Amino acid sequence: IVILSSSLSPICTSIASHLGFDDIICSRLEIVDGYLTGRPRGKLCFGEEKLTRLKNYCEINNKKLKNGCPAYLNS
Repeated sequence: IVILSSSLSPICTSIASHLGFDDIICSRLEIVDGYLTGRPRGKLCFGEEKLTRLKNYCEINNKKLKNGCPAYLNS
């Protein structure tokens, strides 16, 4: 099961670890010289970007949305 969220990766990683999820797809922050800048790394995982990331994840992991790609999505 995958967490698909616009939340930041530290939050999603912690929740996934605690609940035994297999993977996360989420928003990430830019890191420069070991420090978080506060800027997003790429697009935020929100709206159309969330669907794009889910499709990419399923393609990379040989899953098909029509057959079910187990994920937890929040809005």
